[in-house]
Amino acid sequence: MRTAKRFTAIVILGVMVCALVCVTKAEKDGPSSDTVTTQLPLGKQPIVHSMELGKSVQDRPIRMHVFGWRGPVVLIFAGIHGDEPESQYVALCLIDYLLVHQELYADRRIAVMPTANPDGVLQNTRVNANHIDCNRNFPSSNWKKQRRINKFYGGTEPASEPETRAIMLAMDSLKPTLVISIHVAMKDSVPFCIDPDGEAATKYAEVMSKHSGYPVIEDMGYGTPGSFGTWSGKDKGIPTLTLELRDFQSWPELWEKHRDALAAVIGYSG
Repeated sequence: MRTAKRFTAIVILGVMVCALVCVTKAEKDGPSSDTVTTQLPLGKQPIVHSMELGKSVQDRPIRMHVFGWRGPVVLIFAGIHGDEPESQYVALCLIDYLLVHQELYADRRIAVMPTANPDGVLQNTRVNANHIDCNRNFPSSNWKKQRRINKFYGGTEPASEPETRAIMLAMDSLKPTLVISIHVAMKDSVPFCIDPDGEAATKYAEVMSKHSGYPVIEDMGYGTPGSFGTWSGKDKGIPTLTLELRDFQSWPELWEKHRDALAAVIGYSG
């Protein structure tokens, strides 16, 4: 029942977000792209580009929405683990928020991928349709092949999964100066926190912590071979924050708790 309610909430919120926008097709090279404008008064419509970065294993689109048209880029993605729908909820709420808070991207761009693993979301599984944990599938320096029965199984080789490659395409094309990956803490082994990776990441984590009250934990106490944080933060040197949301907190409360924190760290990134 809890799973059904979660999925219904995500669908309803997705419809709410879609209802805010009017999509006009635009011909562009590279990933397929739409130009999106809201039903705000003329002259106050934000610049939003919606693009498809690829398809999931089961051929579902993986989409990204980019707000603004110039300046440094903050990339935020969620839903890489399909059984963490709270992360998608917060990302979708952020999209809704950005549609009416254009001041946040007056001199920067903000890219949001709300559903990095759509097949896993529909199946309520951590893994994708190939039974691979995409957050152990990045070509990090510490990637290693694990036993398939391991729930953190990262595939037979790094970047084998289309979901992983879609995120890598976003990284390559946007070259973000800050990345935020939204997850949900596993109550048995992962505390709710902000985990920084990469040069200067800690200062961004402290800004988020000040506004959300979440602790900054730089060492989770276990290895994460093939994780996005390792690949992006430690290997590529891009400030990367893994936001581990608190489980069993109401979704609206999660958004309220992190709305100002996300806005603050986005503003600080400039």
